[in-house]
Amino acid sequence: MTGYGIENLRAEISKLLSSSKQAKLDTSFLYIDRSFNLKGIGTTITGTLRGKKLSVGDNLYLYPECEECRIKSIQNHHKSVEEIDAGSRTALNLKTGEKTKAERGMLLAEKDSKLILHGREFLIRVDEIFTAGGKMKNHVEVELALGSAHAIGALHFNQFDKSLARLSLEKKLACRWNQNAVLIRHGGSEILASCRVLAAFEIYKRVEFKEAFEVYRDRELPSIDAYEFQVKGFCDNPKIKTEELSGDKKEIAEYSNLRFKKQKLDEWQTKILQTAKNSQAGFTLEEVDIPVSTKIKQTIFKKLCSENKLENSGHIYKEKGRGDQDISKNARTILNLAKKAGFAGIEVDKLKVPQARKEVRDLIKLGKLVCLENYLHYHKEFYDKTVDKLLAKFKKGDRFSIADAREATGLSRKYVLPILNLLEKDKLLRRDGNERVVL
Repeated sequence: MTGYGIENLRAEISKLLSSSKQAKLDTSFLYIDRSFNLKGIGTTITGTLRGKKLSVGDNLYLYPECEECRIKSIQNHHKSVEEIDAGSRTALNLKTGEKTKAERGMLLAEKDSKLILHGREFLIRVDEIFTAGGKMKNHVEVELALGSAHAIGALHFNQFDKSLARLSLEKKLACRWNQNAVLIRHGGSEILASCRVLAAFEIYKRVEFKEAFEVYRDRELPSIDAYEFQVKGFCDNPKIKTEELSGDKKEIAEYSNLRFKKQKLDEWQTKILQTAKNSQAGFTLEEVDIPVSTKIKQTIFKKLCSENKLENSGHIYKEKGRGDQDISKNARTILNLAKKAGFAGIEVDKLKVPQARKEVRDLIKLGKLVCLENYLHYHKEFYDKTVDKLLAKFKKGDRFSIADAREATGLSRKYVLPILNLLEKDKLLRRDGNERVVL
């Protein structure tokens, strides 16, 4: 050994480390090198711990199967210890389910960690190609090696960003987000490329992969939180810094302690406002189909109301400035029919009016019709007259039967029963056996 070239080697290693795209290791994970069962002890695994330390009693998952386990004891250099630090070789004795099988290549990590990816379908970024000419064939069969795991799969490059590819594996694997891996020629004769795993899916779904490709196309993301932000379109965790969500602050819109991806927020707002424009009688939160929770949807609606683009009355939202006079010709026809029908009411399924059910729903939202039961509806004027007749005969605390209600209103059971049910719902009556009590 002469030592010639050592300084150059050190310089190259330092250069590689300084340019590394590795993410922060803020989760514990360990690839299983060996696994064995000892009589009276149970499942024992060995490997090198990365990320954060582990302690006796910690509850973890065995990925990719997401099997729960607990650390019973820890050994390091043939000594029992209570905890083990990252970077250490260790043997862990685990308490697992009866059918749980720990094998080489499986990943031991924190439960439900968003940093852990697992599945058969990987989205990878190829960082460097080592073949002659620096090119790889598309749709070629390769072997993937990451940690102590290994699997055969087919590689499919993205047509727009050639550094991105879908790797379809023969078996499920698990890894940490942005983890380095190696692509090997099938058979092991040559290392083809280095890569990183950016997303994983249980099965191939074209829409999901298309979205993931678009998120990573021609750019690097600072964290797994940034990937989730790009896919979901919002972040409701105030602990995550804005710079961890995007390198471009211009693509983030903030409102009410939430951060939105501006492009997606604009799409959702456009869809909501288009619904408002097309709705003559207003609409509810549930009528707008956007892929967010009710809480997030309420925030977007609140924002549009504060900007005077929407207005709401109770749970009904309308385009700002739109009045009841904007109802359609068909709705006016139904309203006139209901008024002519008087106390007989109208049955929607018997109306010969185009889109009768939709028009009736709108008239109910506007408070112009009242749904008694199923398809039976009253004009609001006649419903109010019926209620006034009934309550005028009984004072607070009075009890009355269905027969008494029929006598007071002059209506049959067909109408009286649903009207009494509506009054119960409005807290004007309560049921006590076969009688009603005025509240």
